[in-house]
Amino acid sequence: MNMEFRSRQIAELRVSGLRALRGLGFSRLQFILEVDLAASPNSPVLLAHLVADVAIGGAGGGQQLLGKAAPQSSWCVFTLDHPHKVPVWLELDLAGEQLEALERLRAGGPLTFQFHVSLQLRQDAEVVTRSQVLRLDVDITQWATVLKEIGYLDLLVVAVELPIDAPDTYRHAITELREAHKDLHAGRYDTTVMRCRRAMESVGTQVSDDAGQGRIRKAFAESKSSREAMTKFDRAELVRGAIANYSNLAHHMDGDGAPECFSRQDALFVLTAAAGVIWEASARIPAR
Repeated sequence: MNMEFRSRQIAELRVSGLRALRGLGFSRLQFILEVDLAASPNSPVLLAHLVADVAIGGAGGGQQLLGKAAPQSSWCVFTLDHPHKVPVWLELDLAGEQLEALERLRAGGPLTFQFHVSLQLRQDAEVVTRSQVLRLDVDITQWATVLKEIGYLDLLVVAVELPIDAPDTYRHAITELREAHKDLHAGRYDTTVMRCRRAMESVGTQVSDDAGQGRIRKAFAESKSSREAMTKFDRAELVRGAIANYSNLAHHMDGDGAPECFSRQDALFVLTAAAGVIWEASARIPAR
């Protein structure tokens, strides 16, 4: 699209490509912006202060603001006596949760990036600001390359979703899980696991008695046919019991008398699984 100054074309802008870099705790998208400068004999025009608000759209339609992209370094360029082209990389940093949200928006389809580009044009004492809206369509193959470049195929960022309007029956379990989530972010991984254990115990008091839990464990251990006959509830209760058993170590010392230590991966695994158990249990309570 064209930028004008004093009723004459100065530059044409277009976004022509995308690549990505992997950072520590974030990902960087780099967009190649091509600036085609028109000839301006004897009256050079300075272009500077380039910035772009970037929005994103997916298969579901609509645009959502993604962030602000800027050149790699301080950027300015003059028009010359002859036409010439100046490429510039616009960089946009994304946190892990933004990338995950972007993937949910994409829903397995292509993406459309929209750029609201603005810059200043200056000649002598006159300064004006111009803006243009550009777009870049990225198909599935191109986006797969981007995900590979930032290591997304190796590291999946997961948001742990907790019920907001959970039944009052599970309010204690939900409270424990929310506190466990805070402990995870604070790096208190042992406490995260311990709270998940308490959440599973709280759920267990509501969904099954000791006899029922014993029946389910026996059915799982007896034979293939008994396992195949287990109901969805039986299988969910088996998962709950497995999480409680795994996280029980957070309450005890190991064989050397030292407390059991859990890593961030352990804590995230237990927290995510525990949240799933509560979602499943909540779905079995009829809506009122």
